[in-house]
Order: sequence, then structure tokens, then C-alpha cells
Amino acid sequence: LQHLQRRGFSGRITIVKEAVAKMRPQFLLAQARQRTTYLPGEIGHADWWEPRIKIPVGKGATRWAYGFVATLPHSAAHAAVFSHSKTLADVRPALVGCFRRLGGMPEAVVVDNDPSIVASGRGRTAKVHDEIAALFGHLGAKLIVLEPGRPESKGQVERTNGYLETSFLPLRRFTCLADLQDQHDRWAAEVAYLRHHRRVGAKVEQAWAVEKGFL
Repeated sequence: LQHLQRRGFSGRITIVKEAVAKMRPQFLLAQARQRTTYLPGEIGHADWWEPRIKIPVGKGATRWAYGFVATLPHSAAHAAVFSHSKTLADVRPALVGCFRRLGGMPEAVVVDNDPSIVASGRGRTAKVHDEIAALFGHLGAKLIVLEPGRPESKGQVERTNGYLETSFLPLRRFTCLADLQDQHDRWAAEVAYLRHHRRVGAKVEQAWAVEKGFL
């Protein structure tokens, strides 16, 4: 309405809403996506989550908290490891911590072009840090770096980050980073894993129990 008013439109918001309602189905049709499915243990998605919360670190000081989140798209199981920064030194133990919580490594892990992982280049030309390459070689998994602007290619972790934002974070307070980690892990076990996931067609815990046998 504001854009139209700048061009001389004098009508009311109702007229705009009615016009948009008629046009919206065509835009939704053009933006349709095919849902991708994966075999158990085939792939994992991983990404940093920025919850925008500050955690006490002593003497009245606080620091931002970040969560490295890994998901298994087949079962929708997830794990998170929290830190006060997003560096190479943080991401290595976070990766190991996430997949230890998930019960093992999938065949491949999809990530963004994050500087904690990628030393130079982007997507197909990305060169990961030597420490990351060595870690994935040791874990026996393939690392896939996405092309820029393709967040839908790791949609499970994007949706999980949104789920954490709306279902785990609200109305909580944290005394320290360890408290944040403990509260999340208990919430994951008592709430997130026990929910019925519509895409999976079962409780996350049930699908994850099957998937662990393939990690």
C-alpha cells in the first residue's frame, strides 16, 4: 500500500488485499519446490544458529551465545553444541559433540560457506580448513559445501533452527553456557524427540532409533 500510495494510489488497504489475494496463488505455484527425501544415515545438515541471547560469564559481564546445530533429515533428529564464538576452534568440538549426541556420522554432511569451515572459495571451489578436512577424514564422512544462496539445500537444519527459536528459547533464562547446554539437551530429549513429525510420519525418537543403525 505504501509503495502504491507513492505512485498516486488513493484507495484503501482492503482493495490491495483483495488484489493480492487473487495474484498470490500464481506466485505460490511458481515457487513450488519438490520435497527431497533421504535414506537413513545418508546425509546430515549442519549450521550455526544465532539465538541473540547473552550469557553471564562472571563479574557482571555477559557474552553472546551461539549454537552449532546438526540434523539428520531422515528422522528429523537434531543436536546442538553451544559456544561463545563461531571460530574454527569452536566448530571442531561442536561437530564431534553433535554427532556423538546423534549416535554416529551420516555418509555426508551439508554445510554453508561459513568461515569457521571454509578457508577460501565458495561452493564447488571451496577449500576447507586443513583441520576440518582432517576431521572429516578421520570421521569417515564426506563434507559438502553449498553454493552461495542455496539455503533450501539444507532445509532441515534451517527449519530446526526456527523450531529452536520458537519452541525452546522463549521464557528461558540461562546462568552460564553449561546451563544453556544442559537445558537444551534435556528439552531435546523430553520434548523435541517425543514430538510427532508430520514429514517423517512418526515420532522423531522412533525414526531416530532406526536411523542410528545406519550411522
